[in-house]
Amino acid sequence: MEASGARPGCCAVSSRRVQAAVVIAALAFVFAAVSAGSTRAATDEPTAALPEPVAERQTLTVSLTLYRLVDSDGGNLGSVRSEAEIAAIGENVQTIWAQAGITFDPLIVRTLDVPTETLEPIVVSGAFDALFSELSQSGAPDLGQINGFFLSEAFGVNGFAPNNTRVFFVVDEPTVPDERVTSHEIGHIFGLRHATDDPGRLMFSGTNGTVLIQEEQDVARYFATGIIDER
Repeated sequence: MEASGARPGCCAVSSRRVQAAVVIAALAFVFAAVSAGSTRAATDEPTAALPEPVAERQTLTVSLTLYRLVDSDGGNLGSVRSEAEIAAIGENVQTIWAQAGITFDPLIVRTLDVPTETLEPIVVSGAFDALFSELSQSGAPDLGQINGFFLSEAFGVNGFAPNNTRVFFVVDEPTVPDERVTSHEIGHIFGLRHATDDPGRLMFSGTNGTVLIQEEQDVARYFATGIIDER
């Protein structure tokens, strides 16, 4: 989870909500990786320089779909971003994850119209069961191996990745760069926990850091390989 300056402290998302997997069996690509950890308050630490990608390392390719959630009944809980803005975030995410030799292809952006009553539990507490039930009934276009959802806000955090899933959520106005929040949540899907010793690291919650140390790169590549092998 990526903490925001408005709500520091621990905000873990319960794995009990993974009961939604029963409802959305058709969305099999969504579930597999584990994310966990506590949150810390945001700071204004500068972004550290990214290490150069290792040239001889094989590039791992994972599909990523980013969904712009909008209120189908005229509410204000959906994202106000455009698909073009989300696509630009995705391209910047590519740059951050290149240091681990991981690329996202295809990288697809889609808009999903969902009722306000489906978005409200996510905004209030991070409960995504209703959303996945909606998707299982109506279908989600271009489902990726990893799937991100953009919406207006989410219980005071910049973003979160529910435990035991391959999905994450990012708010419209995070306290850190959009691509940083998105990449951080993807890090949880790749098995990474929060860092606590260096605000320049991607997994240090609530900062501008984007660096993945070698150990984190190795873990992320291990999880990415597992996702790829499930094709």
